[in-house]
Amino acid sequence: MALIRPVENSAGYTEFFRHSPLDLSGSSVRLLEVLPRTAPVQPVKCRLTHHTLKDDTYIALSYTWGPPGPRFPIEVNDRVFLVRENLFDFFTHVDVVGKLLWIDAISIDQANSAERVHQVHIMDKIFSRAKSVFVWLGCGDDGIARALVHAASEHDTNESPDEMSDSDSDSLTDYHYPRRPQSFLDQAVQKNSHAFWKAYKSLCSLSYWTRVWILQESYFG
Repeated sequence: MALIRPVENSAGYTEFFRHSPLDLSGSSVRLLEVLPRTAPVQPVKCRLTHHTLKDDTYIALSYTWGPPGPRFPIEVNDRVFLVRENLFDFFTHVDVVGKLLWIDAISIDQANSAERVHQVHIMDKIFSRAKSVFVWLGCGDDGIARALVHAASEHDTNESPDEMSDSDSDSLTDYHYPRRPQSFLDQAVQKNSHAFWKAYKSLCSLSYWTRVWILQESYFG
């Protein structure tokens, strides 16, 4: 995928996406589908459609919005939609092509206060009826990913963290951990693995855990 540069201002764009009104009389939501790319240089393209809330038809995304800038352009219904960096990272690191997603920053018209209230009131239904809930912790930093890989490699392989390629540490989701994670955790704790506790501390310090909604999303998801 070609490098997509952040947008410093929106003056150069004329066709921004606008939400069509959502039926607020029931459990209506908008779901996002990421479309396949026909060329590697294409930006992220999505289709946003209205749905009545049903069980097991979509994935709900739990994440943190992050700082208001920079913002990156994606296409929603052939119109420009600017998203914050953390959400853009999700689209570029996680393969969700063809899946239906509920993502609050896009699925809710954030400029419509009545709609925001409506969606908050049915948030328990949105997460409890989802087929699954994706938790996106962000790309993290190189130290967190390397500490996790090191802790796992002590149990599962002989790989040294110094032998990792740059792509191995791009994201907290990129490394495939041992098939028996409970066994890995038990042994890491028993061995008092420095790498394990370093990774654990780093994960706990991520901004995701400070979100007000995290308890509700975890409980209902």
